[in-house]
Amino acid sequence: MSLNRKGIGEKFDVFEGGVRDIEDLVIAAQKSRGPCPFYLSRTKCADAEIIFMPYNYLLNDTVRRGLDIVWEDAVVIVDEAHNLESSAADSMSYSLTAAKLAKAIQETNSAWETKLTVDDNDEEGVLRDDQKELFKRGMGEEASAFGSNDVLELGRTLLQLEEVLDGVCREASTKSGKSGTLGECVEDGAFIYNLLERVGITQFTYQRAVTIMKGAAKMVQLGSDFMEAATGTHKETPLTEIANFIERLFTKRADQYFVTRVGPDTDNFKTSQRQRQGPTLSYWCFFPGLCLKELIEKNVGSFLLASGTLSPMESFSSELAMEFPVRLENPHVIQRNQIWGGVLTHGPGGNVLNSSFRFRDTDNYKKEIGSVILSTAKIVPDGLLVFFPSYGVMNSCIDHWRFVEGGLWAGIEASKTCFIEPSNSEEFQECYKRYNEALNDGTRRGAIFFAVCRGKVSEGIDFADKACRGVILTGIPYAGAKDPLVMHKRSFLDKRRANDGESYSGNEWYSQTAMRAVNQALGRAIRHKNDFGAVILADERFANENARNQLSLWLRPSIQVHSVFNSVVSGLRDFFQSNVGSVASAKPAPAKFVDIAVVKAKAKADTMARKEKSKASIASLVRQFSKDQGDDEDEEARKKFMLVSKRTVPLQAKKLDLFGAAREKQTREAQRKSPLLMQLARSRGEETDNVGQVIDDENAELPSEERTKLFMRRAKLELSRDAYNELVSHIDKVNTDEFDIRDLLRVASRVLKAPENPKGLYALFGEFVPSSHKPIYEKHRQALIERQEKVKAQKIAAGGPSQLVVVAPPNACVVCSHPCDKPFFASACKHVACYKCWLDKVVKPRGPGVCPSCSAEVLKRHLEKKFF
Repeated sequence: MSLNRKGIGEKFDVFEGGVRDIEDLVIAAQKSRGPCPFYLSRTKCADAEIIFMPYNYLLNDTVRRGLDIVWEDAVVIVDEAHNLESSAADSMSYSLTAAKLAKAIQETNSAWETKLTVDDNDEEGVLRDDQKELFKRGMGEEASAFGSNDVLELGRTLLQLEEVLDGVCREASTKSGKSGTLGECVEDGAFIYNLLERVGITQFTYQRAVTIMKGAAKMVQLGSDFMEAATGTHKETPLTEIANFIERLFTKRADQYFVTRVGPDTDNFKTSQRQRQGPTLSYWCFFPGLCLKELIEKNVGSFLLASGTLSPMESFSSELAMEFPVRLENPHVIQRNQIWGGVLTHGPGGNVLNSSFRFRDTDNYKKEIGSVILSTAKIVPDGLLVFFPSYGVMNSCIDHWRFVEGGLWAGIEASKTCFIEPSNSEEFQECYKRYNEALNDGTRRGAIFFAVCRGKVSEGIDFADKACRGVILTGIPYAGAKDPLVMHKRSFLDKRRANDGESYSGNEWYSQTAMRAVNQALGRAIRHKNDFGAVILADERFANENARNQLSLWLRPSIQVHSVFNSVVSGLRDFFQSNVGSVASAKPAPAKFVDIAVVKAKAKADTMARKEKSKASIASLVRQFSKDQGDDEDEEARKKFMLVSKRTVPLQAKKLDLFGAAREKQTREAQRKSPLLMQLARSRGEETDNVGQVIDDENAELPSEERTKLFMRRAKLELSRDAYNELVSHIDKVNTDEFDIRDLLRVASRVLKAPENPKGLYALFGEFVPSSHKPIYEKHRQALIERQEKVKAQKIAAGGPSQLVVVAPPNACVVCSHPCDKPFFASACKHVACYKCWLDKVVKPRGPGVCPSCSAEVLKRHLEKKFF
C-alpha cells in the first residue's frame, strides 16, 4: 500500500527540518502515521546528495543490493579506512560452524512440518482452506515452487554435508597421526566445490537447492511470526545464510582468491566449548580487492579513503588492488613542542624490553615493564593509557604485579587510579565512565587505563586533553602466528609473490598490519591542535629504523631512541613542565562556522522546495515497505535434501523421529493454538460475530500509526495483486484534480469486501481518507454495519446456523496416548485412536484385535472415521 507524499503531508514526513539521527528518526516515525522509518529513510536515497551508511551496507553484496542506490559516478568516502582491508575480506568470507549447520537442519525439519500442514488436503486437516490461502499468499510464488518431499530431501542433503565434513576431519587427523582429535584440512578455494558436489550441489543443481532453502526459511518464519514474515521483514537465519553463500559461490566464482578449510572452530571468544565440538567449514577470502572490484564495476566515480593511520600505504594499496594516484599524508596540526616521543630499549633495572613470545612470559620482563609504568605514572599528569599487544599479555603482567611483585602493583595504584579494559562492550561503557570520573575527582592523582591494541580504547574513543597525557605501548601487536587464518593468509601471499614477483610477501603483510594497529593506538595521544602528550614505545624492536619508518608521519620526527631509562625520565619531566599550564590545558577554541540556526533554516527551505518538485506516492512507498522477496524460477534439476542433525550442539541436542515425532508435534501444536494459527485467525477479517468483534475492538484501541501499518500488512497479504494495484491507483489521485471521494469509496468497498465485513480492512482504510471527506466515509461504513447486523438478525430469527465456530481439542489416542492423528473409533466400544495405531498395534491380519482400553474385540471393518 502506498500514498502520495503531498496527500499525507506531515503524517509521513518525518524528515521535515532536515536529516535526523537514527534515534530521533525512530521517535518521530512512532509519532507520525507512516510505515517503518527504515523504509521511509530508504525512499530518500534516490534524491539524497549525501548518504551515510555503516561498512556492511557498502561492502556486503546482499545488503547493498537491497538499498537501490545509484552508484554510477558516485563519490564513495570511507572514514576510518584503516579498517577497510579487514572488513572487505570479512564481507567476502564465510564460516559454517557445526552449530549453525545443526540449526539449519532443525530449521528444515520445522519447514517440512509446516509444509505438510499447509499441503494437507484431508477433510480434517489442521488448517481450513481460507487459512491455507492466506499462508500461501504470504509465501508468494515460493508456495508452489517446492513440496514437502523437496524439503525432506534438502534435510538429507544437509545431513550428508555434516557427515562429509566429519569425514574430512577424521581423514586429516589420521594422516597427522592424531587419531581421536578433530583434524584440520586446508585446500585451495576450488576444494569447496568438491565438497558440495559430494552432496549433490553442483553448477546445474544449486539454483534449485537455493530456491528451496530460501523458501523453507521463509516458511519457518511465516509459521513463527506470520504477520512479520508476511510483510517481508525477515531475519537472516542459518538456512538463508547458507543459501546466500551457495548462490554467491556459483554466480561469482573467484576461487583463486580463497582458501577452503575444514577443522576446529577458530572463534574461541564467541563460541562455547560444546559448540566447537564439530568441524567448521571456512571459506576465507585473502584478497580484499575482490570486494571493492564489484563496486568499481558499478562505475563509481571516485574512492576517497580517510584515516589518521593508513600508513604504510604500499600494503594497503596492494591489498585493495587500487592504485590511489592521489595520496596525501599530512603533518599534524600541532607544533613540535606539543608531542614528546621516545623508544625505550631498557627498563630501570637495565633489563631489555621486548614483548616478543620469547621474552614476555619471563619474570624479568614483567617486572621491568611494570617498573617503567610505575615511574612514568609518577611523572605524567592526569590520564595515562597503557597498551598491550593482547588481553593475554595484559592479564599475565597485571597478575604478576599483583601476586608476585605486590609492591609494584601497590605503587601503581598509589600513583593513579587503575582501570583495566574489559572485553565486554557493556562493561566497557561503565569502566570508561568511571575512568573519566576519576580524572575529575579533585585528587589530582589522575588515572591509568590498561588496554589492548585493536580494542575499544584504541579505536575511535576521543581521549582529549587530560583524558590522555601519555601513551605507553608495551609491544608490537602481531596477530597470533599459529592462528589458522593468519598462517594461511601469509602462505597465500607468499605463493602470489612467487607467481608474479611484484606482490608483497606474507611477512610484509604480517608486519604492516601490526604497525597499523600501533599507529591507531598512538593516535589517542593528540586529539586537537591545542592538545599535548607523550608517547613511549617500550620495546627495543622500535629502535629498528624500518619499524620507525612505518609509524605515522606526524609522529616520526619526534621519536628518539633511549637506551638508558633516566634519559626518558628527564625528558618527560622537562616536557610536561613546559606544557602544563600553558598551551594545552585549555580546551580548543570553538571553530568559527556559520551560525547553525542559519544552516538549519536554509536546509529546511531546501527540503520544502525539493518536496514540491518531486512527489513520491504512497503507493511506491508502501510497495517498498512490503516488497516481495523475489521470484525464483522453478528449474528442472536434481533435488537432494534432509532431516535431523546428529551434531551434539545446542539447538540440536537429540535425534528426532521425523516421520513420527513431527506429526505428533504438528497435532500437538494445533491443539494448543500455535502463534501461526492464532495469527491466521486474526488476519482473516472473520465474518463471525465473535472473531469480527474481537478484531474491531483491537483495532479501535490501536494508535493511528499502528492502524496504518496493520492496514498495509493485511492489504498486501489478503488482496490479490490486481485488486491491490487498483486500490493504489485510486489512492494516488488524492489531492489531484481527478480525485472523487465517491469513486474511491466505491472501489475500496468492493476491493476490501466492505459489505461482508465493514469492521475489517475497510475500517482500517479510513486512515487514508482525507480528513475533509471523513464524514462521508464514516457514514458509508456505518450504513454497511447496520445492514450487516440486520441480515444477521434475520438469519437468527429464521433459525439459521450460528456463525460461531467452536473447535474442540483433538481426542487422545487410547493406544499411543497422544492427540489423534486421523482419529477413528471402534464401533463396538466407541474408543478413539489414530488410524495408524489401530492398524499397527491392535487389528490382527486374521481375526479380531483387542481394544487396549476396554478389551472389546475390534475388526478393521468396524473402524469408523471420527469427525470433529
